[in-house]
Amino acid sequence: MTFYYVIGEDEVTKPVAANDNRGGDPELTAIAPDLVTLYAGGGDCEPIAEVSKEFASQLAVQGTGKLHDGRVVNIWGACNCKHTPCFKVTRAQWGTAGSGKPLQPFRTVAVDPRVVKLGSLLYVPLLEGRTMPGRPPWGGYVHDGCVIADDTGGHIAGNRLDLFVGRKGYFLGLSGSQTSHHWARHVPVFDGTGICDRKGRVGRKAASI
Repeated sequence: MTFYYVIGEDEVTKPVAANDNRGGDPELTAIAPDLVTLYAGGGDCEPIAEVSKEFASQLAVQGTGKLHDGRVVNIWGACNCKHTPCFKVTRAQWGTAGSGKPLQPFRTVAVDPRVVKLGSLLYVPLLEGRTMPGRPPWGGYVHDGCVIADDTGGHIAGNRLDLFVGRKGYFLGLSGSQTSHHWARHVPVFDGTGICDRKGRVGRKAASI
């Protein structure tokens, strides 16, 4: 099991630029930010924003990002614009899954739809009893093992499972005292139909607790 999250534009390291007062300092070199334009998918190539090349690269990997102005963008897919992939602006707080459903931290998983049908409830025993990072309602609770296969990804193939964790800080929080995600490298996954439910948010059925 791997993890993904919303990458914030503010979280990406910015290049250091020399200022006029220390222009002769050999430790400082004037660096012009390498900017690229994010385009909206759909054929019109409408510009969404200019961002650093590094942020654009991380955004393509994570699939969802938050711009400086607060807008949330989701990957749309390959396109014929000057820069690809293209994106779409979404009103969903955490972004939108491949199924069109809003992403839910610690509940949404990305799967290979050839292996797992989208919308399937899954039970991951290794998650049960583990405290999720963050604060309610999205984090700060003990997980019950229930997740839902609402998302897909370009690098998700075969039996791979990718858990959406919301924020980079939450991803780091899941590393535990060993500062490693090795605990999630190999996890058994079961059909959660008889154990889990989706009434608003995903969780355990009352009768199965």
